[in-house]
Amino acid sequence: MLRRALEAIVAFLLVAPAAHAIPMTFTNLASWQAAVGLAESVADFDAEATGVIASGGSADGITFSYAFAGGEELVVTDAFDTTSAPNFLGTDDFDLLADGNEFSMAFAASNAIGLFILSADVSGGFLVDGDISLTAGGGTATLDVSEIEASLASGADVLFLGIVDPDATFATASLTTPNVGLIPDFFYNVDDVRLALLPVPEPTIAGLICSFALCCWHLRGRRRRV
Repeated sequence: MLRRALEAIVAFLLVAPAAHAIPMTFTNLASWQAAVGLAESVADFDAEATGVIASGGSADGITFSYAFAGGEELVVTDAFDTTSAPNFLGTDDFDLLADGNEFSMAFAASNAIGLFILSADVSGGFLVDGDISLTAGGGTATLDVSEIEASLASGADVLFLGIVDPDATFATASLTTPNVGLIPDFFYNVDDVRLALLPVPEPTIAGLICSFALCCWHLRGRRRRV
């Protein structure tokens, strides 16, 4: 009877899908860092030469893919003030990304990604909540313009987007905008792309129960043979 019960428990735990929490999304760097701990690395592009990053090309360990409708190209630039001087990401069109300039990133397997959005269009109301989204690992963080991290001397405000998935890794992310018209509604830049690979999680309760059941099964079999 005990053997049948143990077999049933083990069979259930082996076939039951593991619970996967929905990735956490953030619009505040401090909260993202609290979730990540000390695991983060930062691609600030400061060691890169300024110039074009062709689609499919890499900078600071990240591969970028894009097809901007206006034919612009992504660049590493130092034209303006930024969060970690001197370099950041823009385009070859006046060093700015615009509404409609979307791109994807590929990188080493990570549990978390975060980045800064820099824009002078917050104060004028041109950049509003939800205008820029970061998607990775099944989660999407959308811009909250009330969460200003800092204001730079250039007049740009610093905003943050971040995602943490403690249960699974991902190796791609995308930055998207509404792209609602021919004339851009806002301009922005990107800097300090943060990535983190979190420590392997502790065994789950289901896993511990399964191990305990297998151990009991094994010991019971040994007693029978003695």
